[in-house]
Amino acid sequence: MTCNSSIVSIAATSLNQWAMDFEGNLDRIRKSILEPSHEGPDIVSEAELEICGYGCYDHYLESDTVLHAWEVVLELIQDKQLFDIILDLGMPVKHKGCLYNCKVLVLNGKILGIVPKKNMANDGNYREMRYFVSWKGVRSDVFMLPEFIASVYEQASCDIGVMLFRTAETMFGVEICEDMWTMKNPHVDLFLQGAELIFNSSASHFSLKKYWDRRLLTSSASLKAGGLYGFCNAHGCDADRHYYEGETFFTLNGQTIAKDEMFSLREVQCLVCNVELNDIRACRASISSSMNGASWHQSECEIKIVDVSYFSLQPPNPFRVTLSAPIKHEEWTTEEEISAAPAMWLWNTSDAPTSGFFPSLSGGIDSGSVACVVAFMCATEFVTKSKRKRNKILQDVCAKVWADSQYSSRKQT
Repeated sequence: MTCNSSIVSIAATSLNQWAMDFEGNLDRIRKSILEPSHEGPDIVSEAELEICGYGCYDHYLESDTVLHAWEVVLELIQDKQLFDIILDLGMPVKHKGCLYNCKVLVLNGKILGIVPKKNMANDGNYREMRYFVSWKGVRSDVFMLPEFIASVYEQASCDIGVMLFRTAETMFGVEICEDMWTMKNPHVDLFLQGAELIFNSSASHFSLKKYWDRRLLTSSASLKAGGLYGFCNAHGCDADRHYYEGETFFTLNGQTIAKDEMFSLREVQCLVCNVELNDIRACRASISSSMNGASWHQSECEIKIVDVSYFSLQPPNPFRVTLSAPIKHEEWTTEEEISAAPAMWLWNTSDAPTSGFFPSLSGGIDSGSVACVVAFMCATEFVTKSKRKRNKILQDVCAKVWADSQYSSRKQT
């Protein structure tokens, strides 16, 4: 009897990137791809604008920013260690005089396609329309690759626009951050056109209880359609005033099946998820209205499909793979969030050349709050590590607090 199992292995990352730190960002991207390689994910989705860092501000208006981003792509597509994995990379792309916030998908040295963001975040702390334009409609166009990219594997162009990617087992699509928050989400069109996996790459900054909104939106998206929705978020401060708390996770048919940490101190996080596609297909078959909607949508709308059917997402030994099962999200109280977010922001900013933390001795609420946040920062870093690493952690913490890179835990003060 023929086996009908269709297990796929995928991954999403959360990186502590820094604006305009192309070399450091490249190193962390490479680590995020190689770190889970022993677990065998065949797609690795990265965060929004991770190559240059999200908070570049007016540097986006400089042509060098786009050029250096492509130079990072060149490094990645030439690295044979990263072959046999579909890479989903975030960077700015200029096309016909317009700058787009894009995902560039790569496999074995080839650019599979470029997917621009359709909805700009332009409220609250976001000012994306100062730099980027949104991609209109579901059309696709031909993008001419930079000469130094095209010459490597003799690929002069690729598609840019709204598209799906068909592998040997399934179809998947991508969207970017704000696309998930709008009334007309791109993932609706992609699911109706047959996508079973959607990846959302975000730089969603911290605000109180915002994590609940993300969880509800992703759960709703995968429940209504029947499918897998992967959400990967940046973490750290990106040399910015904002703090990104991370929390990468996957939802399958409305249930969370894998998640990573919020408020993490790790520079690189990579979450691997193993999914049985037949669970998605069974869920879809049980929703008659969705099947009818898909049939109508496919007759009225045509989305570009990129053929990657020569590539399989199935692990080498699928029957030895443990499927990701439903889990519960951790809940944070308001007080815990208020303690954690400023502390993690301080920890990240202290990686830059600073003069430590200097609260006044007035004993008022301002200086008292800063002292409490610094204490929380030190305690969090200390207790999350094993005992054998704590001496080094103590040294790092003291070096940060007193801005003394030569600090030794044996120094007498």
